[in-house]
Amino acid sequence: ERCDETAPVGRKRLEEMTKELGALLKDDDTAAIGIIDKLDAMRIPALREVLSDLRKEAENYNFESALLRLAKLEKLLENIKED
Repeated sequence: ERCDETAPVGRKRLEEMTKELGALLKDDDTAAIGIIDKLDAMRIPALREVLSDLRKEAENYNFESALLRLAKLEKLLENIKED
């Protein structure tokens, strides 16, 4: 198995956190911000911008917009894994 920039974090953990984030956003739960902050703390450069945007959406209770950004985050994660 190749090492990439998500290897130290663990792909499975990223996937679990993203899934949890999606569930919280679907429930219009501001606890999603905590998950966003944890993902951001992993310091994965490719995710910084979308996580920042996601946080703004959640802080402003724009959960539908946040769910659209979540789809972008998931796509970025797929691309990181495939590189």
